[in-house]
Amino acid sequence: MTAIKGPSLAKGNPNRWLECEKAIKKRLSEIDEVDLREEAVKELIRDAMDVGWTEMDVRRAIWSWKMLRDTNDMTKR
Repeated sequence: MTAIKGPSLAKGNPNRWLECEKAIKKRLSEIDEVDLREEAVKELIRDAMDVGWTEMDVRRAIWSWKMLRDTNDMTKR
């Protein structure tokens, strides 16, 4: 399992979610189905919060990553 790096930007920094996305990107790519109800995603959120990310940081990063991935999938068709 890939370790998650903690935040270096302060809460409220407008780029914090992007830093979080970079920190969890490897773990996200290892998950087959990115669904907030899946245990692997819940574990990712807990692990990210354990190193200092807020739940909202992680959820926004997951949403952003998922939207980008879904958009890329749609344009490849």
